[in-house]
Amino acid sequence: MIWFFIKKNFWDGWENIGNLVVPNLMTLGVLALMFVGYLFGFSFNPISLLLMYIMVILGIACIIVFESAFADNAKKIADFGTAKYSGYFSQIGKAFKENFKFGLMTGFLVVSAVTGVPLYIHMDSFYGVALGMVLMLFVCIVMLAFQWYIPLRSLLNMAPKKALKKCFVVLFDNFAFSIFMEFYCIVLLVMSIVCLTTMPGACGILLARTNALRLRLLKYDWLDQHPEQKAQGVRKNIPWSALIQEDKRLLGNKGFKDLFGGAKTEED
Repeated sequence: MIWFFIKKNFWDGWENIGNLVVPNLMTLGVLALMFVGYLFGFSFNPISLLLMYIMVILGIACIIVFESAFADNAKKIADFGTAKYSGYFSQIGKAFKENFKFGLMTGFLVVSAVTGVPLYIHMDSFYGVALGMVLMLFVCIVMLAFQWYIPLRSLLNMAPKKALKKCFVVLFDNFAFSIFMEFYCIVLLVMSIVCLTTMPGACGILLARTNALRLRLLKYDWLDQHPEQKAQGVRKNIPWSALIQEDKRLLGNKGFKDLFGGAKTEED
């Protein structure tokens, strides 16, 4: 399933480059503002540091809002549909209303980890190091779970509180896969930095997570149809080849010659 996911996600991103680049440009301005806030913090006086932290938290929240506005398009692409620019821009207001608080919470966690972990570890005491490690472990687990929040909301139309709870259910039921996805998204992030956040960017990372969760949810559909297989010792024997057979057929046998001949065009 993992190799098929990588292949499908590559082609989904390649065939929708235009629909990814335009939304990603929205985050570029936010990153520029965050960089300005970071420069202010170099004076290291309390007011400048506070301003830097606030700008970073707000910047992360805004990036998540712009990213989540792409959630509906990401769902369409993952379902072998067609994304539309108009579908993205019409979702920004809704995304701000529904996901800005989640973005603030994520930003606060990131800032807490970046500032708190080094602070505790440099206390030069056992308790300081222990507190630093506990904080780092806590933030890592929460961030591993949070990667599923927006895809859960878009794919299953979940309410915010229910999606937050379901994030941790998905994480602990698919822990190894969640860790793999985090490393996969780090690779996409490095590629994004090289490409100045235009590709794959925040929206490309969201598309990857949406693709991954969509495929992973096939497991739960199969388990619902085979309740006798829900025993802990049998849950690992998921017939992935059969579950993704239709997706394989829809994706087709694409190769290098299709790189420049099969791109989708936007249709409004």
